[in-house]
Amino acid sequence: MEYYVKPNGEKHRISTIDDFEYGHVYLFFRIELIKKLLDAGLPISWISHDVFKVSSPNGGTVLCGISKKDNIFVISADIARQDSWLQLLFHSENIHPEECNDYAGCELVQNQMMCEFLSTEAPEEKFKCLVKELDEAFKKRTNVRLFKHIDHSDKIMASVSRFLSINDEGYVYLAKILTKAIIERIDEKELIKFINDRVKTEGLRGISLLGICVNLLNPIIDGKESVKFLRDINTIRQVDAHFMSSDQAEKKKSVIEGPLGLSFVAKGAYLIDCTNKGIENLISIFKGE
Repeated sequence: MEYYVKPNGEKHRISTIDDFEYGHVYLFFRIELIKKLLDAGLPISWISHDVFKVSSPNGGTVLCGISKKDNIFVISADIARQDSWLQLLFHSENIHPEECNDYAGCELVQNQMMCEFLSTEAPEEKFKCLVKELDEAFKKRTNVRLFKHIDHSDKIMASVSRFLSINDEGYVYLAKILTKAIIERIDEKELIKFINDRVKTEGLRGISLLGICVNLLNPIIDGKESVKFLRDINTIRQVDAHFMSSDQAEKKKSVIEGPLGLSFVAKGAYLIDCTNKGIENLISIFKGE
């Protein structure tokens, strides 16, 4: 199979890892490759903040990076090692490579070309651990649970991914998944039990109740501010839930603003990162730190 090996559209057959000229160049693929891999039942697991691996049934792995333009890139030697059916899957989304300067600083390049350790952590992996830690910290402090068990809760947690955010609609959908994973799982009855008539709770929902619990546990902390990140997630989620002008929609989506120039996938990762920071703050409060 021939792959694009140069930005000018030049193709070359990648058939051996001993190919001196093209055996160790980076091949690029559209982000749509992710859905095809998942639909094929191939597990994707994170190695670092921006590097993940795809595992094939024969035991092979492909290390993948994410470019600033939301493309997937892989060193050609990794592709050459794979079975033909998996190569065909990658080949179907092959595109012209980006210029070297556009991806030179990415984690995968730094690791493979500069021998730097992959020491960062993917926000998706961190999220799952933090939600569990938050539930345990709250229960230990209050003797009531924070989250109720719902059907498919593990599946919902596992579905939190920056790869949902490949466009505006996907970014909003990621906020919706985060809402399902955290906000909709808040056990309001348990929180009201803990509050125990110390504050009026009539008509209040999960986020507000959690803010009250924060105030009761530590009166010097602004409970509303500590749960603001949850309100922001819910605000983004509302974009496709209500009829609104494009200006109103943009205002809601911008309540969590990342650095300028972020791609859609990078914005998704940033949204999960911000969620993690909010959860970490709550954990510290409930642990009395």
